[in-house]
This record gives sequence, C-alpha cells and structure tokens, in this order.
Amino acid sequence: MKTIWSLVWIFWLGFFGKSFGQNYSTLRDGDWSSQNVWKRQTICPAPNWGSVNDSNHPQVPPTSSSWPDCAITVTISHQITKSDQATFSSKFKSLKITQGAKLNFVSNKTITVTNNSYGAVELIVDGGTLEVYDLEISNGAKLKVINGGRVIVRRNLSTGGNSSLIELDATSSLEVKNEFKLAGSSADVKLSGTFSATTLTNTGSTSNHLQLLPDSQGTVKFLSLVGSTTSTLSGKLNVTNDFTLEGSASASVSGSGTFTVNGSSEIKSSTSFPIEGNAQLKGDLTIKGNASVLANGNLLVGGITNLEGSASIGIPGFATFEKDVILKGGGTHLQVSGEGDVLIKGDLAKPQYSGSISVLNKGQLVICNDRVNGTKSGAYPPTTHTNMNIAPSPAYYGGCRILPVEFADFEAQYIPAQRAGVLTWSTLKEWENSHFEIERSVNDVKSWEVIGKVEGAGYSETPLKYSFEDKSLIASGGSHFYRIKQVDFNGKFIYSNTEAIQANPLEGSNPWTAYPVPSTRNERVEIKLLRPESYHDEPIFVTVSSMTGLTETYQYSSPSILSRDLPEAIKTRSQGIYILKIQWGDTVQQLKLIIQ
Repeated sequence: MKTIWSLVWIFWLGFFGKSFGQNYSTLRDGDWSSQNVWKRQTICPAPNWGSVNDSNHPQVPPTSSSWPDCAITVTISHQITKSDQATFSSKFKSLKITQGAKLNFVSNKTITVTNNSYGAVELIVDGGTLEVYDLEISNGAKLKVINGGRVIVRRNLSTGGNSSLIELDATSSLEVKNEFKLAGSSADVKLSGTFSATTLTNTGSTSNHLQLLPDSQGTVKFLSLVGSTTSTLSGKLNVTNDFTLEGSASASVSGSGTFTVNGSSEIKSSTSFPIEGNAQLKGDLTIKGNASVLANGNLLVGGITNLEGSASIGIPGFATFEKDVILKGGGTHLQVSGEGDVLIKGDLAKPQYSGSISVLNKGQLVICNDRVNGTKSGAYPPTTHTNMNIAPSPAYYGGCRILPVEFADFEAQYIPAQRAGVLTWSTLKEWENSHFEIERSVNDVKSWEVIGKVEGAGYSETPLKYSFEDKSLIASGGSHFYRIKQVDFNGKFIYSNTEAIQANPLEGSNPWTAYPVPSTRNERVEIKLLRPESYHDEPIFVTVSSMTGLTETYQYSSPSILSRDLPEAIKTRSQGIYILKIQWGDTVQQLKLIIQ
C-alpha cells in the first residue's frame, strides 16, 4: 500500500504541478513549417481561450513562442529543413535527431539554444546530422553529439551565458567552418570524437573548461587560449598555423595527449603550460612575462626559442630544440632536473649577469648537433657566468660528449602476425659497455618501465647489432614508446632516441581491459572496450568492490563515457586490490585492479 500511495502522490504532483509535455515527431521528409511533416501528441492543459484541440493550437513545434504552456520535446527521424531563425528557449525542452535523420537550417542566421522555466534545453544529435550556419549554446543549454552523430556549422559555434555544455562522443564528428569559441563563464566542452575548426578559442570571464579527451582527434588552423580558462589536451590536436596561450589561462598536455603546432607558439602573461605527453612545436616558441612551461613528457621545438621577462621552462622529461635557445630577460630561467634529457642543436645564450640556468640531479643538457653521435658543439654560457647552477656528475652540461658507446641507429617495428614489437639497434664502437636496458612507456612518454636487458660487448671497435622482442604488448593496444638505456661498467648511462609503435587491440574472449596493473594512487587506469561489437546500446553497470567488502556502483550510457569517467572515480582510492564487475545486457565481466 505504501508503494501505491507513493505512485499516486507522484502522479498528483505531476498533474497539479503542470509537469506536462507536448511531443512532436516527424512522419516524413519536408520543411519544419509543414503541418503534414509532424505527428503531435497533445497532453498540455487547455488554454483559457479554448479547448486543447482548438485550431489555434500549434500544429508544428514552436521554438520561441510562449504557447503552449508546457514543455516541448521534438524527435526528428527524417530529412527536415528549416528556413527561418530560431531560438530554442521559452517552452522548449529537447530536440533529438536520430540515426540517419538530418535537420538543416538553410538560412544564414543564428540558431540559439538556451534555457527556460523547464530547465536547460537539450539539443541531442543521436546518430543523425545537424547542419546550421551559426549556433550558440548558452545559459546552461546542452549540445550532445553521440552514437555516430554529425554536426556541421557553416560559420561559428559558440557558448555563452553561464554553464553551457557541449559533448562529442568518440564515435561522432563536429565540423566548424570558421570559429569554435568558448565564451561566457563556466562553459564545459568535452570532445572525444573527430572535430575541426578554422579557429578554436577558449576565452570568457571565469572557469571555462575545454577538454580534449583521449579518443579525440582534432585539426584547427589557429588555437587561442586566453582569459582565466582551463584547457586539457588528452587526445590528438593538430594546429596547422599558430598557437597562443595568454592571460591567466592554463593549458596542459596529459600523458595520452599529442599536441602539434606547425606555426609559431606564444606563451605569455601569467599562464602555465605543463606537458606530460607529446608536444611538437615546429615553429618558433616565445615564452614571456611570468609564463612557465614544464616539460615532463616529450617536447620538440623546431624553431628558435626565446625566453623573455621572467619566463621559465623546466624540463624533467625529454626535449629537443632544433635551433637556438635564448634567455633575454633578467628573470628568465631554464632548468633541467630529475632525469631530464635535453638537446639543443643550435646555440644556448643568456646575459652574463642575468637569467639563470640549472642542471640538477641526473639532468643532461647537451648543446650539440646530435644527442648521441654529435660532432659539432654549439655555443653556450660558461659556468662562471652569474646564476649558473650545475650539479656534479651524473648531471651533464656542455657540448658534444665523448661517449663510451656510439649508437648507429635504433628502430622499432610492429609485427601484427606475432603481435610483438621488435627493436633493433646497432653501435659503431663500444668502450666499457656493461649492458642495455630496454624501457617502455604506453600511451605517453613519462611512465617508463624496464621490460628487458641485453648484455653489451664491453669493448669493440667494429659495428655490432642488437635486438629485443617485446611480446607483452598491452591488451588494449595503442602507442608503445621505447628507448634504450646504455649502462657502463661504472654505472653511468646514456639514452637512445625514443621510438614508437602503434599496436592493435588484442583479439580475445574478454571485451574489456584495464591497464596498467598494478598502478599507483592518483595514476589514471585506462579502462577500454576491446570488442565494440559486443555492446548493443545497453546501459552499463560497474560495481567496484574492495577486499574489505565495500562496494560502489556506477551507471554509464556508453563505453566512451565509462572510459572517460570511471578512471577519474577510482584513481584516488587507497592502496589495495579492487574487483570491477562490468555488466551490460546479459554479459558480465570482472577485472582486477591493484593500487600500490
């Protein structure tokens, strides 16, 4: 009886609270304004001037009028055109474009999606296509492109107002012919699929967040990140022209990210730019003001690098500068720390009494035409200049090194038939060479682990060849990075260049995989669906159980959302063993995680 009364109470609230809705769905191809295109389900209250079936009642979905007095939902399953301007506000609740359908706003006018008394309006492109001239998502409204959906914006796409949301899943695409702009405040843009724009801009007053998730692949001509915004680059982004980061904005390239700029890059004001993944800045790089760059991953700069004002660059990772690096301002700072490995192929310059250079721990700062087999040193400040902080060996600062081992080449090749990575390298000569350690990092260049060891020849004046086969590729596939660590008899070492292969996912009985196992606390564990054909649009339930008996259950609407959100939910858990039970439809799979 208690359950029955609950249902009655909910119905009473819905009826007397006027939680009504009016649903429109398409019957055939045609224009939005044609009445014979639409099927209307009328459950709105009667107007005070007539009945529900009054002839003045809208026969086609109204986008901006205040009538009817209830929420409007629209489902498009055909080819629909709309000629006039539209503001999806007032009584509008949602618009969905289903698989194979298309809504084309043919006029060169702005389409605005905003909020109303029924909450944020949702524009959902669910496997269909939306084409529009200008599109603005504002004041909490949502644009979701899912399940192979496609959005084509013939001019500009923007957010406005407060707390707008744009989501693109891994199967979908977004094409903006001119500018894609995050404006307003607290906008959240999450891109997982394929996208393109002439200009991608993240601006606005506060808290706008641009997230390029691991499955994203984007191409833009210009990238501008300004204001007090945040941008996280975890996928692949190719900027064909110039990149600007300024104001108090922050941007980062995560471990899975690959960021390429073919033009110039300018980082200025009070911005910060940490790099955990791969950043290839092929033109000139200028860092000025109080801006800072922290390269913990793999950084390549193809042009001249200038540090001005109080700018700084710290490199605990791997970096190559193809041309000169110049410290111009009195507060500029270049620091190589940890096991940072930095090669400057041009000259390194700073004023005698200002600017600072530090090489700490096991850092290597080499000014030479090649990292391993260099023959021509560039110019660099002597250690007697002011603010030169060079740690003792094994740290290194200077020109070309006389190395005990001279590498001739290093190559990595993927063999699909064996699902293995084959590494080959050779040396021209060896002196006191103890051994080689083979190191691997998956989907980034910061999580290195030793996966093998090959004994060296000790002493040799003739070329020698070596090889190693990695048969333990990650089940989910992806980018596998390799480097060779050459170790002398006295423990000193050098690294080879970094090479990579792209491995296919493992074809096995288990649809899901998780890696790395074990992981450390706060480290992201990737959870991927290896066999997409095993998933049929069911809701996915994940139960996370600890060995102490504590459980927590999550629900996701698609594999891409699970892969995006579940790792964030579990990475801060305490040390221990956890069982993930993943259930969708009639299928259940368990995965084991170990957090150390």
